[in-house]
Amino acid sequence: MNALGFVFSLLTILAFGAFASLSKQVGAQRLRASYLGHLQANQRILEQCESAFYNSLPHIPRPTEHPYSHPLDAVYADSVPPPPLVNPNCARIDLSLLLMEEVHTPHVLYDAVLKILKNFYGGMKAVDERQFLDILLATIRRSLVEEEFVSLEKLSFPDPDLQFIYYKMLKGTKKSDSSRGVGYPSFLDYFKIESGHSKVCLLHAHPTLLSALLTPEAAERLYQEIHTTKTQTVTQEVMRQICQETQSPPLPAELFSYLELSRSPHKREINTTFLGEDLDTQVLLRKTIRERSF
Repeated sequence: MNALGFVFSLLTILAFGAFASLSKQVGAQRLRASYLGHLQANQRILEQCESAFYNSLPHIPRPTEHPYSHPLDAVYADSVPPPPLVNPNCARIDLSLLLMEEVHTPHVLYDAVLKILKNFYGGMKAVDERQFLDILLATIRRSLVEEEFVSLEKLSFPDPDLQFIYYKMLKGTKKSDSSRGVGYPSFLDYFKIESGHSKVCLLHAHPTLLSALLTPEAAERLYQEIHTTKTQTVTQEVMRQICQETQSPPLPAELFSYLELSRSPHKREINTTFLGEDLDTQVLLRKTIRERSF
């Protein structure tokens, strides 16, 4: 009887040892795969940084016609480029513009922010969009009294539950596609706070941001017009015509005071956001890199 108990005890110890060894081996494999995935994602971000740096260098423009050019080159040149992976900083809505207004008065920019909050984060907040935006603006005003500069990443809400929801909005999900209802983007991709009260640059704006300012149909038409037209400016008349042809509501006159319609190059961004992904390990990295660090 004692021998049988000793055998069972020995088998139990061996089973626990084998399980611990297997768990350690599996953990090491996962750690190695994650490490390699981060290396690949960082490598892709590095390649994007290098491309951005070399594209920013002065260069001789290509001639319009080349003796060895392909007949399809002109077709591809007129095609609409894909939207950016991340809505750039120049095309984000400056929330400081709403701090100078009473939020309960009709305001076209206020309505655009409400539309973005509803489209992306409507199913995850404990309060509705209008209440959340009012609390957000009140929190920013309170922070400005205490500090000279306010960072959206460091805002502190009085409600712990609302603070946790805001943290999730800041972080976003790895995959986001508003058209299919998959995930949601980072709050920082569409909003910012600047002292200069910058306008929204339509030339670099993501179609989802254009949809908040217009309707989805008008936004798609406007995106095509911006990236295929040969003119230097998308005029107010063109935007009104697009709204009329798509049977969209007429654009308020005050909307154009918050939009940058010109194609003239503006000041180069100091901070640029890059995304790097390794498809094998599903590792997705997001890094904001300063221009001086290129």
